[in-house]
Amino acid sequence: MNTLPFHLILAITFLLIYHASFSQSTFEYRLSDSTDNIAKCVLETTSGKFILNSVKIDEQGSRNVQLLKLDHSGTLIDTKIFNYQGKSCGFDQLLQLNPNLFLLTGYIIDGDTVKLWFWKMDSLFNEIQSRVIQLGNFSYSIARVKRDSEGNILCFGLVSDSINHHNAFIYKLSENGDSLRFKVFTSHHAFGVFDVLEKPGNQGYIYVVNGFGQGGGLLDLDTLFEIQNQHPVPSGIFNFTDLRWINPNTFFLTGEKENMSTGKKNIGVQVLDTNYAVIHVKFLGESDTTHYFPGIRKNLDFVDLHTTYVGGTSNFEPWPFAIVDCWYYLTRLDTTLNIQWEKFYGGDANYTLYGITATRDEGCLMFGTFYNNNPEVLKRDIYVVKVNKDGVLVSTDGNLSKLVQEAILFPNPGSEYCIALLGAQHPSATLRLYDMSGAIIFSREIRQQQTKIDLPGLAKGIYPYRFECGGRIIGSGKWVRQ
Repeated sequence: MNTLPFHLILAITFLLIYHASFSQSTFEYRLSDSTDNIAKCVLETTSGKFILNSVKIDEQGSRNVQLLKLDHSGTLIDTKIFNYQGKSCGFDQLLQLNPNLFLLTGYIIDGDTVKLWFWKMDSLFNEIQSRVIQLGNFSYSIARVKRDSEGNILCFGLVSDSINHHNAFIYKLSENGDSLRFKVFTSHHAFGVFDVLEKPGNQGYIYVVNGFGQGGGLLDLDTLFEIQNQHPVPSGIFNFTDLRWINPNTFFLTGEKENMSTGKKNIGVQVLDTNYAVIHVKFLGESDTTHYFPGIRKNLDFVDLHTTYVGGTSNFEPWPFAIVDCWYYLTRLDTTLNIQWEKFYGGDANYTLYGITATRDEGCLMFGTFYNNNPEVLKRDIYVVKVNKDGVLVSTDGNLSKLVQEAILFPNPGSEYCIALLGAQHPSATLRLYDMSGAIIFSREIRQQQTKIDLPGLAKGIYPYRFECGGRIIGSGKWVRQ
């Protein structure tokens, strides 16, 4: 009788376990307690777990670090809440340095100064190293971190001076937190969230800085962080910028695009070459009557270029406790910016997307906040949604989640009109509005992605709605006429 060698059995077993751990899982997770919780970033570890870094704000306004670990099914398996010597603090970014070593960078409020905090931990959230770094005569404001081609840490973002003028900075540190090079660009003020790309071959950096003044905010930096050239950011895409290389000659640039006539925002996505010429550009969302806002901390990500994700908030309002129904918005597109699908998650409360993380199983994890529109309780919950590569979320009962919509009505609440929005994968659908008794009061064939519908005679109240396409309900909810 033939038998498999023991080492071959072990190899097959390992492969089965490995592929099972990265299969197409979906889940939703919500952390609700008596404090205000803000998600900052999520990392998928090499072992297939998710570590979520957040800030917990108590009723006295003190800020503590809150770390959460979820397994691949969204079950909470570990948590840690702490501060630094009783001071308000928080982390903005999280990197995995090796299978059992993680780096977090953020801030510590020390009297009138805010300092950079450099903290390492193992996979069980045990402290390995903690360093507090004074940034010259400046206070830390906000930053991101990346590893460069030499394994060093690039920290970049905003600092402020004694009169609260904000300037861009970039700081190179060793993996141990030793200072290698630090520069503040004091020639112009800056604002917002932006990004850095290291040029191929260690030839310097591309640094996108918002509000950098005359000459433009695309900065060519040499390896000493000196500005070699400045260029305008094409297409008027500013703030909340994400950059990713597509190949050595082209890269993605995403961010906020403002409609100058209405003041409304949508999400800009473009592909540039290394001369900063626009190869492709697309604007996601409707900017005439409502905000489509890019993910506040991260809005572009991919593991494989064939599954590139861009995320944001549909019907966004800038105040964190705005009483308005919002959706997490997610689209998958290719490197020529052809949209493969668009989907919306939520809509029954204020869902604000802080960021996305593309996952190894080709899916995407969205993280942000949930506020239940209760003006008496000003607190947010952390809300996480993990979908597969088709944007699908499966409920715990095994059915498709009603949280996911492929067509929506907004603004919500609205007044004498609403806008019907279809995901790009649907060229048409039928919209029906109902009264609370279930009678159809309005029906219309929608043949454009965005269609304004005037409803001047409609009484104030709550109206359930449905979008139907090909015998399937692709969107439903309740629209409020104020």
